[in-house]
Amino acid sequence: MTEIDTQSAAHPGAESGAPIVATKEISAHFKLVFIASCIFTAAFLAAWLSMAVFCNAPTPAMTDALNGCKLFAGSGFGAILGLFGGKVS
Repeated sequence: MTEIDTQSAAHPGAESGAPIVATKEISAHFKLVFIASCIFTAAFLAAWLSMAVFCNAPTPAMTDALNGCKLFAGSGFGAILGLFGGKVS
């Protein structure tokens, strides 16, 4: 048997010329965590942007709130990338 024959035997769609696509099962738990991460990241990003745009003279408390929202939005973006990387590998 050649390499093509063993590949065709292992993957029935290979002889039709269709590309072989690897799939991953995505569980309901992963979907829940991923969607929650996206929602919280978007909420912190929206809060940060709205405070940055509408606050003319920020107080020290407002500056701390801005920095906190920016930190949480960045952390959420990192979590989303980490979830993607963990699922792809």
